[in-house]
Amino acid sequence: MLKPNSNALQVAETTLGKITAVSKPQSKFIILMVGLWLGMNCRYVFSNMERWGSMTEKSYRNGFKKFFDWFSFNFELLRLHGGKEVVAVFDPSHTGKSGKKTYGLGLFRSGASQRALKGLEIGCLAFVDVAAGTALHGEATQTPSPKTLKQEGRTLVTHYVGVIEKHLSDILAVTRYLAVDGYFMKKDFINPPVSKEAACHHQSPQRCQPDVCI
Repeated sequence: MLKPNSNALQVAETTLGKITAVSKPQSKFIILMVGLWLGMNCRYVFSNMERWGSMTEKSYRNGFKKFFDWFSFNFELLRLHGGKEVVAVFDPSHTGKSGKKTYGLGLFRSGASQRALKGLEIGCLAFVDVAAGTALHGEATQTPSPKTLKQEGRTLVTHYVGVIEKHLSDILAVTRYLAVDGYFMKKDFINPPVSKEAACHHQSPQRCQPDVCI
């Protein structure tokens, strides 16, 4: 655990104070978790939290059963401590997973292996402080399996669009630039956000294609 006067705990407390939808008990729990996470040097599982922390495993489980808007927390951190030049970034990330019952299990492209592999995927939205040369996490959203998306009449691209559109107003409050890799040079990804009243400018390492690049 971190000391009570740790700067990290003070930052967490100040940030939570800016979020009106957080109750005092939940705010106290999140501050406790920030100190615990930064002090642990092992896996973040409930049994280890009990060993390192001040509560029982059941108490930690119950605390995480209550919804907490992590994006609002992270975004408020950005507004309080981020620089003036900010770029939003989005990138899916694959992780291996065995078994058959895990939600979201399917074949997803692995950038490291340059091929589709069995496992899980999260779409990570973050904000880069250009002057500081660092990034602040915004939100990680698990990608449904391709089979589930097909049953819902959606594709991977439309799912990614939904993640961006969910937070588009917040993104546009701090930047007009969204950085993605070459996979997203598709009009199905670019056109929906551009159709909004305030458009995002997409930056990609790939060469711009006239029909899809802004």
